[in-house]
Amino acid sequence: MHNETVLRKQFLAHVGQTSPSPMLIEVERAEGTFFYTPEGRRYYDLVAGVSVSNVGHANPAVVRAVRAKKPDLVLLAGIAGAYDRTIPVGTVFEVTSERTAALPARYRAEYTVPPVTDLPEAASNTSDRMGTEAEGARLENMEGAALFAACAALGVRCCEIRAVANYVGDPFEQWDIPCAVANLTETLRDLFADAE
Repeated sequence: MHNETVLRKQFLAHVGQTSPSPMLIEVERAEGTFFYTPEGRRYYDLVAGVSVSNVGHANPAVVRAVRAKKPDLVLLAGIAGAYDRTIPVGTVFEVTSERTAALPARYRAEYTVPPVTDLPEAASNTSDRMGTEAEGARLENMEGAALFAACAALGVRCCEIRAVANYVGDPFEQWDIPCAVANLTETLRDLFADAE
């Protein structure tokens, strides 16, 4: 029992801190716009991102469509923070390794995929807060591991392209999102032009 208490405290200290006074709700599963506790209580997920708000967690229609269509590739393109300050802001990478970060060891997962492009490769940490320890990763983002996990579960190849917008730990005001998005857009145009 003591070990469970320690794990719970670590989980609550490191995950889902969206307010200074978290509700301390343990989530067992999520469906639609709801998440459920082990006791079966249902809560609206008001912290969810745009995809969850639009289609919901584990939307059966989306799962059926992906399984039926079996796309050749699922692409995620976005920005990231770099741990190494010698990497210029705007540099674009293909992420081929994702690790869930800032979680107790029991909840950590690592995913690796083969490269799809000729872009420089990088390992990345998926974290719910800025400043997670690098532990061998070059980048930090907020959703890459979820893509790798979903694609692995559905048996679909995936590719994650990230442009560096900031250095891990820098305040938001120092991020150069326009530069990162411009370079990311140009890279994607080139990749799609080569694919035609």
